[in-house]
Amino acid sequence: MSLNVSSTNMTSVPPTEAVQVGHGDAVWILTSAFIIFTMISGFGLVESGMVSKKNETNIMVKNALDVIFGGLSYWIFGFAFSRGEPDDEHGKYNAFSGSANFFADASRSRMGGVFALYFFQASFATTATTIVSGAIAERANLQAYMVFSFTNTLAFCFPAYWVWGEHGWLKELGVIDVGGASPVHLVGGVAGLVGTIMLRPRRNKYNDNGLTLKMASPTNVLLGMFMLWWGWLGFNCGSTFGVSGGKWKLASRSAVCTLNASIGGGIFAHLFSVFYLKRVDVPTFMSGILGSLVSITAICAVARPGESIFIGFIGSVISVMGWLLLEKFNIDDPVGAISTHAGGAIWSMLAVGLFVEQDRLEDFSETYGVFKGGHFRILGVQLLACLTIGLWAAVVAFLQFFMIGKFIHFRFSEYEEKLGADFCEHAVDHSTERKTPKQLQKLERMRAALAIKNKVAPANSPAGYPQEKNLRFTLFQTIVGALWSAQRSTRVNQLQAEEREGKENEKGHSKLRSVASVLRGGGNFTQVSEFQEEKLGEGEAFAENRKGVARFRAIALALRGAQRMRRVTQSPAEQEGNSDDDHTRT
Repeated sequence: MSLNVSSTNMTSVPPTEAVQVGHGDAVWILTSAFIIFTMISGFGLVESGMVSKKNETNIMVKNALDVIFGGLSYWIFGFAFSRGEPDDEHGKYNAFSGSANFFADASRSRMGGVFALYFFQASFATTATTIVSGAIAERANLQAYMVFSFTNTLAFCFPAYWVWGEHGWLKELGVIDVGGASPVHLVGGVAGLVGTIMLRPRRNKYNDNGLTLKMASPTNVLLGMFMLWWGWLGFNCGSTFGVSGGKWKLASRSAVCTLNASIGGGIFAHLFSVFYLKRVDVPTFMSGILGSLVSITAICAVARPGESIFIGFIGSVISVMGWLLLEKFNIDDPVGAISTHAGGAIWSMLAVGLFVEQDRLEDFSETYGVFKGGHFRILGVQLLACLTIGLWAAVVAFLQFFMIGKFIHFRFSEYEEKLGADFCEHAVDHSTERKTPKQLQKLERMRAALAIKNKVAPANSPAGYPQEKNLRFTLFQTIVGALWSAQRSTRVNQLQAEEREGKENEKGHSKLRSVASVLRGGGNFTQVSEFQEEKLGEGEAFAENRKGVARFRAIALALRGAQRMRRVTQSPAEQEGNSDDDHTRT
């Protein structure tokens, strides 16, 4: 990986100082990078097929986020830290990282080599992050993982400079890593190990009821394995960075060694499944082949085909048996990413120290391995690279998970995990039963509420524990609660004092009312007596008046009755005379 392309401010470099890359080399690099980006789809298919059906869509989305946000961060600062070296003799060099060409760009005279290198390295950076998504599958919040995809470029770019940079300290020591076993696979595998430990296993994964989590699609697992299998040829062959000079010969050897390693790994995976598991187990078969491909990555261009079969066989053993060992320690890796990538990468780096040959074509290696008469120093350098890069990846991953978890809940809650990430994050319902519009509205409200609240357990709480609140929010709530309690206590004391004062006033008012009632008692009695006498007098007078009226009416009625009787007894002549008298009087 020693394409000598400077990454300083490309627009200011004179064309005569630019290192030109041939058309064939650029096409080879770009084609290999396209194949590697296609591999990300293979990772997505493997991971989505291995998890439960209610989480497969979420896994594919996360792989897309690796390219989107991982690619953005690599353009902003990743390329500068991994390949940014000043071009002039007065430039400042350091052994830790590059320091030029942030927001990568290039002039017309250099754009072919620079952009080809950028595209190839960006595919490596996103692959390192994609490995982590499988290790923490079915537990990680999508928004938290989005931030992780952006920041995880830091875990890749510095080891990439140590191994491939012109002044990288591991390269100065003589480390050999042709295809990126340590900066890509070791970084991704160790980050995945840290992540799955911090997030804890999936609920009901290691309980006593013997519950097993069902794969969503074994067919997708195999399809993704094939995509990765053939994509690995671009991964390893493209690491020669061209076909000019003797590079095409090294690329051809890389292709044969990569294929032979997968053959050795496939042999072990198949035999182990048949004789130990009594069936051809799809996860074991997939893990063994991918582990063998990782194990040949560091030495693909400087090994022999026969040795490659052995290296791939041992890589498959490490991948398969390592996955079973992690299960014994209750480390939940749904897709076997940790043993496949971290375990296979360590063996790949050590295999360089054992089997590497001296390369006189493009100077990929300047020494022989221990098994070929070389010095043990090369084995020590390879082991040192594994330790330092593994430690770097662990520290960076821990800081990422810890800091992101402070602001965004990384771990799904028990309820969200039961419903599935597809429903909670993407409103995808995998149930086959028909639902009424009212049931669909209820599900949508439930999903929206989960998206807003996002209540999850903290990363350090064991699986199955009740939901707990974010630590910072809990601290804030404690402070507010203490202030509220103090204020409430003061208010209670004031109310008690006011209540005591009110009782004293009420007692004084009661005594005053009693004295006033005693004093007013005599006057009230006199007024009542006078009122009763007045009413009684008025009643007697009214009764006498009524008696007088009755007597007068009786007399008037008697007089009228006597008059009528007299008229009745008169003759008609008398009645006529009486009538004339009446008219005369009138």
